[in-house]
Amino acid sequence: MKAIQPEPYSGAVRETARRWAIRVRDPDFSDWEDFTRWLEEDPDHAGAYDVACDTDEAIAALFAVEDREAIPLAAPIADRRSRPAWRRIAFGGGAAAMLAAVLGYSAWDGGAPARTIETRPGVQRTMTLADGSRIILNGDTRLILDPDTPRLATLASGEAIFRVRHDADAPFVVKVAGARLVDVGTTFDVTTGDAGALRVAVAEGAVLYNPKAEAVRLDAGMEMRVTGDQIIVRDVAAADIGSWRHGMLVFHEAPIAEVADALERSLGVSVQVSPDLASTPFTGTLAVTGDRAHAVERLAPLLGASARRSGDGWMLFRSNSAQP
Repeated sequence: MKAIQPEPYSGAVRETARRWAIRVRDPDFSDWEDFTRWLEEDPDHAGAYDVACDTDEAIAALFAVEDREAIPLAAPIADRRSRPAWRRIAFGGGAAAMLAAVLGYSAWDGGAPARTIETRPGVQRTMTLADGSRIILNGDTRLILDPDTPRLATLASGEAIFRVRHDADAPFVVKVAGARLVDVGTTFDVTTGDAGALRVAVAEGAVLYNPKAEAVRLDAGMEMRVTGDQIIVRDVAAADIGSWRHGMLVFHEAPIAEVADALERSLGVSVQVSPDLASTPFTGTLAVTGDRAHAVERLAPLLGASARRSGDGWMLFRSNSAQP
């Protein structure tokens, strides 16, 4: 593993270089012309990119995931029913390694048994479906696949990236938090928690949320958050979507409680939040590298928080308040 060198470049250059390093690492990357143009704009860009690559390489070694063989699901059955007209909603500025355990099979009514896949906190798993679609599960995630409906996946909890092979006659559907997400040639990140909150961020293509009800269309570079009856849609940097695969957690006005959940999925340690801090919004990037056991303590000041041990995990509390 290469040593991570200090970064002498400006914050803006470092951030752009980091995003290029993440994008170029993607096997489907094709934007070489813009990437080359950016490198040639300033001599510092190449140096910053080299540093970003070294960092990304070190992180990837910590969070390496090995692909599994394709899951031999049945051939898709085309659904040729007419689709409703989609409508757009207005949006404001506020607001998808392994050691995963296959828990077994639970029979669904009248068909082949469904397969439930669950990852432990701190580990990731990549599933390749028979049609070439890929699902990358983050830590502490539970996914259900039904062989009778191979273009359907149910995200019961956690976070996953869906890189879907599009078929207009048989769109891929993700059931999550009581909603349906329908792909339109898509790469998207989905997160759901115990309270039923839902976040969907689209990196490529588009996703339709509940096409027979709210009918919200999310194009590339858009994120939707659903909490109760509230739906908030905003623009995001497409390059940041799914960056947790490389140990980079990116947030925009996310409650600290949501940040804690993300840390749990990536680090594999319990992270609790004091009530007075839980709803505080956080915007920034957290690099989950090095010693996982003490990463929360190291990252806490960036959240305006302090951390103390709580059982086998950590408790975050506001820095200027008494410890709970």
